[in-house]
Amino acid sequence: MPKHIAFLLRHAAIGSLVAAVFVALLLWMNVANLWHLVTHTREGPLAVAVFWVLCAITFGSVQMGIRIMMLSERSED
Repeated sequence: MPKHIAFLLRHAAIGSLVAAVFVALLLWMNVANLWHLVTHTREGPLAVAVFWVLCAITFGSVQMGIRIMMLSERSED
């Protein structure tokens, strides 16, 4: 696998893990009564999965963008 593809996939995976932690914290802290909503409806697991996927896309893209922009900051030492 080319280095640049592995670089992007690695940072997309890091962003996905951050998204999983973010969703777990939102549910655990019961922000906007999310825990109650997902545990008292039949579609709750689907809602959590969709929420995680959307957050993973967002956080993964941010993580990749940050790392790409930081490539030019390496020193020449």
